[in-house]
Amino acid sequence: MRLYILFAGFALLRCACAQYQAPFNSSQLQGEVDHDPSAVIEGLIVEVIDRQRHQVIERAPVFADGRYAVRQVPFGSYEVRLTNQFGAVFQTQYVSVGPTNLPINFRLPPGHAATGSGSVSARDLGHRPNRKATGEFRKAEHSRLSGDVDGWIAHLQGSIAADGDFSAAHHELGVAWMRKGAPEKALVELTRSAELDPAMVPAHSNLAVVLFSLGRFREAELEARRTAQLDPTSAKAEYLIGLSLLQQHKSSTEALSHLRRAYTEFPNARALGERLESR
Repeated sequence: MRLYILFAGFALLRCACAQYQAPFNSSQLQGEVDHDPSAVIEGLIVEVIDRQRHQVIERAPVFADGRYAVRQVPFGSYEVRLTNQFGAVFQTQYVSVGPTNLPINFRLPPGHAATGSGSVSARDLGHRPNRKATGEFRKAEHSRLSGDVDGWIAHLQGSIAADGDFSAAHHELGVAWMRKGAPEKALVELTRSAELDPAMVPAHSNLAVVLFSLGRFREAELEARRTAQLDPTSAKAEYLIGLSLLQQHKSSTEALSHLRRAYTEFPNARALGERLESR
């Protein structure tokens, strides 16, 4: 069982990096972005990412009322991201596209905003990255979309060199180091991102993933719980809480309750939960 839990955790880490092939038929994805009425959502974009080629295959803007629609998405499994025009990622979901699809809804935690200036959260509204930092960030986004991981990292490092308090750049560099297979380096960047912007959900979520991969299960549990507090809809956080509890030999009953909340998005959570139930 312990080996299976570790396998499930590393499978979650691969979800941020590995990609899958998409079939031929296509369908439409649509949904809404739930947000605080005081938040400005101008500039938000929904991206559908081919998980094998590391490429955005479709993107659509989020309208003022929070709705979006992405057309002509081939059947298959995808990463769907809510981002802004600078590529700062607010939330990620993993979905299967078929002939009929349920709405894919996102929820911005209270205090978040996404203006056309490239802000990541309410904290960043008081800290605007300088021109050189944002320019390097844009170049990093182009490298990411083209699958050039080394270029992605180099431009993000340039962005941080120009503005060390650019939390989105630290976060994206952490994700890039995860993709590169360098968890210790990812840990440094994701920790800094979370310090600069404590309300940034993806920073805490990905930090939990990296801590788990390093065997630091208690810390991974705490970060996953912070993620769940910021975003109660996060299946990824529930999955990580369950895995971390099991690795620490804590309550399997509580772990099972968290895993159940992740069943719809993470097949490994269901498989592990069913093993626990059978015991």
